[in-house]
Amino acid sequence: MRVADELRDYEYDKAYKPNRPLVRGDVTFPELYWTLGVTAVVLLGFNATLSIARTAALAFIVVHSLVLWVLEKKWGRYRDGMFFALPVWVLIFCAQAVYVCVAHAERCGSAVSMRGALAGAATIFMYLHWEVARKTAWPQSSKPGEKLYSSEVGTAPAMLIAVGFAVLASALMIGLVSPWSEGNRDSMVVWLLAIPPALALFNAVRFLRGRGIAAGPGPLATATYFSFIGLLAFCVIVVRVVHG
Repeated sequence: MRVADELRDYEYDKAYKPNRPLVRGDVTFPELYWTLGVTAVVLLGFNATLSIARTAALAFIVVHSLVLWVLEKKWGRYRDGMFFALPVWVLIFCAQAVYVCVAHAERCGSAVSMRGALAGAATIFMYLHWEVARKTAWPQSSKPGEKLYSSEVGTAPAMLIAVGFAVLASALMIGLVSPWSEGNRDSMVVWLLAIPPALALFNAVRFLRGRGIAAGPGPLATATYFSFIGLLAFCVIVVRVVHG
């Protein structure tokens, strides 16, 4: 998926991200083509020996990555519409969540859990927070033609959307555990997942009040995303220990 992204964004990266490996010449097109082909064959072949469902999810990821590459080159509305393109490319992350849920269910010998699917959705929402926030800027600090969510809806609305994704992600995870319920009082550690949306809100207020902030909301959005992943892993470990 990442190799396909590198190939797909080459023309844009030449103008706006000159430090990307392909643009700098650290890697070549033939090397990326070989990497893409070999890794796809190896992953699909290995998973074919384990599970048809896992193989199908991986095949979807590979094919959809290539479809996005074509859309980027051939369809202007997709290429230029940030929010229009979002529900199209996010399907790759949905397929990754499906793969994880299926692999877990097969390993445990159980049916695919709706709770697991919703947990996967929560991680996608937090990724979307990061995606929107790091591609939001004030008009005076952006380059002409730069792909930004704020260029379509405005700076403040874009940041509010980003905060909304963060709140939705944490609320979904906390709701799945329901630490306020009588039988889940020993899962109070899950309330730590309220920290990432608080960081997201702080980031938004800081950015919107300080138009001169050179770094933009991207760095703190990155910290918000990885704090969510880290705290989620910590909560899972603690809850498993508590419940034996």
